[in-house]
Amino acid sequence: PKVHAKLGSIYILQKNLKKAESSLVYAVQEEPENQQLLASLSAIYLANKKPQEALRVAKKAILLNPSPDVYVTMGAAYEALKDFDNAIVAYQRAIDVGGSSPELEEKLIEIEKNVH
Repeated sequence: PKVHAKLGSIYILQKNLKKAESSLVYAVQEEPENQQLLASLSAIYLANKKPQEALRVAKKAILLNPSPDVYVTMGAAYEALKDFDNAIVAYQRAIDVGGSSPELEEKLIEIEKNVH
């Protein structure tokens, strides 16, 4: 049980993102309501330069549990797609749900400055 999730974690630690993605896809199929697996898969999609897929999965994760990390992933995916207005919204939501780091606040200020 949960072997794909465990393999995904191992591949992430080994920085083998292609195999991590494959394992996490299977893990999410096994546990489609597992917010942590969805969040991890979304981040891996983003790292593998698949921002559309990252957004699709992040939206599912947010419905289960709005977490700052997933909103940050969404913001980065929107940035990759050059959708800066939605990136701003996602980063602001990350702050609203408890994400607080100087990097996050700086990123939000930087994007707002460049967009407006």
